[in-house]
Parts: sequence; structure tokens; C-alpha cells
Amino acid sequence: EGDRWTGVQGTAAWWQPGCAAARRSRGPTPAWDCTRTQGESVGAADEIMARARSLFDVVGVATDPTTGDTIMLLGLVTTPDRDLDDFASEGSKSVLRGFIRHAKAREDALLEFIRERGFAARLAGELGYAPSGKPNLKHLAVAAGLGSQGKNTLVISPEFGPWLRFLAVRTDAPLAAAGRG
Repeated sequence: EGDRWTGVQGTAAWWQPGCAAARRSRGPTPAWDCTRTQGESVGAADEIMARARSLFDVVGVATDPTTGDTIMLLGLVTTPDRDLDDFASEGSKSVLRGFIRHAKAREDALLEFIRERGFAARLAGELGYAPSGKPNLKHLAVAAGLGSQGKNTLVISPEFGPWLRFLAVRTDAPLAAAGRG
């Protein structure tokens, strides 16, 4: 069941996925607000994007083509002082030390901010980084208009060149996908 606008007692209401099913089953109320007005949804989306931009160097929104999920793409520039490429192997597992050191607190703050506004939010992969390539953060970043993909497969940002590292958050917040994709 997808998101849609519908009239409820003469007002426009935002129906989140799952709200109608919860009403039909008369089960517990979902964690999100199923009667958010259009203005409230737009205001919440603007607040979420502003908060994300205050925490990350670039922010974009795309739709995951395999699931239809809304994905917030969050980019940080890797520098000698903020080395996001710092990782280590512990047994068969890679530890993303740079992401833990420089991105985790930012991710946690954004997830909490989104959830406080009544929307679901979760990281796509470990620390928002999908080592399995699903979803493909580079393709989604290009679709969100954050840059173009070079022959080397890196996303080349007009502002930051190839130095962006991406993280992803899946959310049901009413964020509009932007960019060429």
C-alpha cells in the first residue's frame, strides 16, 4: 500500500504505508502519525532536510529502484583529518573505523530527529554503508543529483570532486526524490 493524499472529514491527510492496514485490523496504532496534513508533512520534510544538511556535506533523496523505498543519501568529504576510508579487518569482518569515528554520531542524531517527527528511519547497511552493494549508493547518489559517475566508478561532485563518501537512510518521511533520476 503506497503513500497517497486523500480527503478525511474535509481535510487532506497524509496516509503513511501501513496506516490503512492498521485501521482495518483495528490493531495497535502505528508509530507514525497517520493524519498528518499536507502542510505538516511538507514542513516536516523541510525540517528533516535542513537538519541533514547541517550534519552532512551533501544530502540528496532518491528512490531505490529495487524496493521503491525512499533513500536519503548523505555525503561526507573524506580528508586527512576526517579519514572515512580508514578501515581494518578483524577476522572475516571489515571494521569501518573512519565511519565510526566521523559519521556515527551524525547518523544517530539524524535518525533520532526523523523518528521524533513520527517517521520511520533506519540505516541501509552497516553504519549506513552498504558493503554488499545493495542498495548501490553510487547509483543512488547520481540519481539524487549529487554528482556524476566517472569512468573510475566514483561519484564526482561538482563541489567536492571524488572525495565524497556516502551513507544511506531508508525512511517513510515524505521526502521528494530529486535530481536526474
